[in-house]
Amino acid sequence: TVGLPKGRGVYVADALLPTEGVWKALAITGGKRVPFAVQVNAHPVAPAVGAPAPRAASPTRADTLGVKPICTRTPPCPLHTVSLSEVTGTARPVAVLFATPALCQSQYCGPVLDELLKIKGPYEDRVTFVHVEIYRSSTGAELAPTVEAWGLESEPWLYTVDGAGSIVGRLDG
Repeated sequence: TVGLPKGRGVYVADALLPTEGVWKALAITGGKRVPFAVQVNAHPVAPAVGAPAPRAASPTRADTLGVKPICTRTPPCPLHTVSLSEVTGTARPVAVLFATPALCQSQYCGPVLDELLKIKGPYEDRVTFVHVEIYRSSTGAELAPTVEAWGLESEPWLYTVDGAGSIVGRLDG
């Protein structure tokens, strides 16, 4: 629950679901049974660990790529100084967060960005941090070009990319 809105939490369960399809699941929390479904796709819907990171540009203060605002956090975060296309595969690891604090549907996006900003300090000398907004505008009607290039259908997503440009970590939702 750290860093999340009151009454919210993140629950993790490792499950091996061997075939594609819709799987029924059940969570028991606080004595309540909460049934839900899990969709397993034949192939990842977003870049997977081991794949090369898309070399798409991301909005910066110098080149917004038509995205306005480039950061919906208040105040805007400082992670919009370099484009992903400039830093991916340049021998330095990259951590890129795709999230929209102001238009977040899950109420995790803003807190996730705030948590990333809190912990990045000790790593800044060896990792480049980038934040990418999900939408082209505050209307939330059209995805930002970087989000489209990465094939992301939801948010938030945190990817880590090694210096060679390969995805080495992925945390979604």
